[in-house]
Amino acid sequence: MQENVLFHDAHHEISITPSVARFGAISYQVSNICSAVVSYERKLNGVAIFLFIASLVAALVSYLIYQDLRFQPYIMHGIGTSIALLIASMLWQHIRPRYEYRFVLKTASDTHVMVTNDREMVYRLKTAIEEAFTLRHSSFQ
Repeated sequence: MQENVLFHDAHHEISITPSVARFGAISYQVSNICSAVVSYERKLNGVAIFLFIASLVAALVSYLIYQDLRFQPYIMHGIGTSIALLIASMLWQHIRPRYEYRFVLKTASDTHVMVTNDREMVYRLKTAIEEAFTLRHSSFQ
């Protein structure tokens, strides 16, 4: 008898049915699952890191220009560029942070953790596990 598939993701090799949750080669009986939790954490955005390093380079160039008397009139351009890049990096990190989502599945004897940047997939996975709980519970009543 073919079971109803509640969730399937070929990229991560995940399949959830009302009785079994499969993560690649590892399978868990839904009746043995204690909890399924999604958490997230803010991480540094690569563009913000690049802008911050560019601001440091601009500050270093300004310092080196300050040492040479011929280029001292241009020092304010270097300092202004350094400050502008620093502010841009902070704004970029504030507006566009990178999020890392962590899905934790706990059983009585094991914990399965999956880390991804795909928010929608993680929440659909959690919803499918909750639906499998509900289907298992309703089939026993």
